[in-house]
Amino acid sequence: MGIFGSFARNEQTEVSDIDILIEFERPIGLKFFELADYLEEILDMKGDLVTFEAVKQKQRLWDNVKEDLIYVLPACS
Repeated sequence: MGIFGSFARNEQTEVSDIDILIEFERPIGLKFFELADYLEEILDMKGDLVTFEAVKQKQRLWDNVKEDLIYVLPACS
């Protein structure tokens, strides 16, 4: 799990959301939305949760994300 965007660059404002990149070993279905809601609740701010798989499909997006990406939790194996 990692963060990217304005929070990773330390450029966030009071109205910024937090961009979170996450990778799963297998699809989790609707639990993805439960996780997104949970993270917003515990962080007390809006969040944008995206999967590594989705971001990697768009090379330009991935290039931008990896410039800012800060891992906050190691990958589980």
